[in-house]
Amino acid sequence: EDEKDLFKYEIMDMVLLAMMDPELDIDDIHMRTKVDVKTIQKIVDRVERNKFKALQVPPSIRIRDEVYRRMEDRQ
Repeated sequence: EDEKDLFKYEIMDMVLLAMMDPELDIDDIHMRTKVDVKTIQKIVDRVERNKFKALQVPPSIRIRDEVYRRMEDRQ
């Protein structure tokens, strides 16, 4: 059902993987993946438009290994 709103996963995977290389621009991604430039631009736009969501994640609590060792010692 996601594919109705998105592009095929195979295409998304290729483009997103290529986007991870900061040296590549849209034309380079097109040459590497053979995906239509218009499609690549739409995927890039969506990623850029939704970057803020990654910053909205609340900070997580990190439990040090030391705490786990203490818990094991008590058992």
